[in-house]
Amino acid sequence: MKPIGHDYAEALFLIARERDCVSEFLAETELIDGILRDFPDYIGLLSSPALSMEERLSNLEEAFGKSLSEPVLSLCKLLCEKGHVSCFPELYRHFSELARLLQNRITATVFYAAMPDEAQKERIASALSRKTGKNVETVYQEDRSLIGGIKIQIGDTVYDGSIAARLNAIKGVIGS
Repeated sequence: MKPIGHDYAEALFLIARERDCVSEFLAETELIDGILRDFPDYIGLLSSPALSMEERLSNLEEAFGKSLSEPVLSLCKLLCEKGHVSCFPELYRHFSELARLLQNRITATVFYAAMPDEAQKERIASALSRKTGKNVETVYQEDRSLIGGIKIQIGDTVYDGSIAARLNAIKGVIGS
């Protein structure tokens, strides 16, 4: 069963495509996601039964009314009315993934024990672009358990070229 945030993201994405403003909606949802990450208590405020629905919606209007397009602000209000404000981070992640796919872009997370230099980063991105046929955005994350080498995750697919994976493979062969 897919998360409820996906349903909202897909609805917003359809509207964005229809109006040819995917990039605008992406920037707006990114803005909201950043604020919710920086101020996690804001979700609690927008979900609080201590405030009337009118007060919560007014709060949203005051906070975002001048920064958001009507469809994105309306979606935020709907999330508030339905008690689904807490699903916004998932909505944002899914919407941004849909936008990247539309733009033929994907994100690859590269886990490393030792940070690759700029030339290596360029070779990694180029190889991933050739392999996937898409424009690849790389995000680098340290993982000392790899010992050396890298591990790459694109969606649910993992390419593991780490020394730790090779040692585990050797252990598997010896242990057999």
